[in-house]
Amino acid sequence: MSNLIKELYSYLNNKIDVKIISLDKQEDRKIKDNINIKKPYIINLLRKLKKEKYDILVIFNTIESPAKALFYYLPILMIKKRKILYQGTYLKKGLFYSLFLKLFDRVFCVSPYINNSIKKELGNRCKYIPPGVNMKNLSYVKEIKKNKRVRIGFFGHLNENKGSKILIDAFLKVKSKDCELIIAGKGKMSRYLIDKSSGRDNILIYNYLKNVKSFIKSCDIICLPFLRSDKILGLSLTGIEAKAMGKVLIGSDAKAISQIINDKEDGFIIKDRKELLKKI
Repeated sequence: MSNLIKELYSYLNNKIDVKIISLDKQEDRKIKDNINIKKPYIINLLRKLKKEKYDILVIFNTIESPAKALFYYLPILMIKKRKILYQGTYLKKGLFYSLFLKLFDRVFCVSPYINNSIKKELGNRCKYIPPGVNMKNLSYVKEIKKNKRVRIGFFGHLNENKGSKILIDAFLKVKSKDCELIIAGKGKMSRYLIDKSSGRDNILIYNYLKNVKSFIKSCDIICLPFLRSDKILGLSLTGIEAKAMGKVLIGSDAKAISQIINDKEDGFIIKDRKELLKKI
C-alpha cells in the first residue's frame, strides 16, 4: 500500500470514519481499518461495496491505461455514490480517456504535469493536490547507525525505469573510498545489483525494508535517477520524504523527480549517466 495512503489515513482517521480497501496483500493486513479483497477481486469487491454504506468513494489510481482502469474499477464505478479520483500517474489518452474521467465528480492530481493534462478535459473539476509528509512523525524516526563514510541511498522498486542499474554502474566508477551505497527494494534488477556489488564492502543491497525511513534518515544523499516517470507515482514520495529530512537529492529530469528539486540549491538535476557520476 502506498505510504501516501497510510499518511492520509492516519490524519483522517480521528476526524471521520475511513476504510481502506485494497487487494489481498500481506503487508496491509496489520492496518486496523484495511479491508483486504481476495480473488476473484471484481466479484468480491462488488459484494463488499454493496454491503458497506459509504458516502464517498475515493480511488487512488496508478494505472496509466484508461481502458484497463475502467475495467479494474468497474465495481466501484457501478455504485451510485459520490466518487473522487486521485490520479497518481500520467493517464494515457485514448478511446476510453474521456469516459473514464467523466465518471468522477472530482479529479485530484499528484503533480502539476498530470493536472495540466487532465484539466484540458475536465476544466475546474480537476485540481492539483500534491502528496505530503507528516513532519512531526518524521522527527520521531530513529536514524540507522552508520560509519564515517558519506552514505548514498536508493529506495524503491528495482526495475529499469527507476534507474538502480545506472546508479550502481556510476558508483563503481567513483574513485573515493570514503562513500558507500545502499540500495533497497524488490524487482527484476535485484540479481544484477547483487552480482555487481559482489566483493564490495561499500555497497549494501537490501530487500523490502519495514523501517525504510530510518535508512533514508541515515543517508547524506538520495539518488533518484529515473529514466522515465509515466509509470511512476506523479511525484516521488521517497524524494519528498528525503527532502523533508534535509537530504541532498540527485535526480533525473523526469517530471516525477525534477519538480521537487531546486537545481544546485537543495540538489542536482541530471540529464544522463555522465552527469550522475559527476554529481556523486
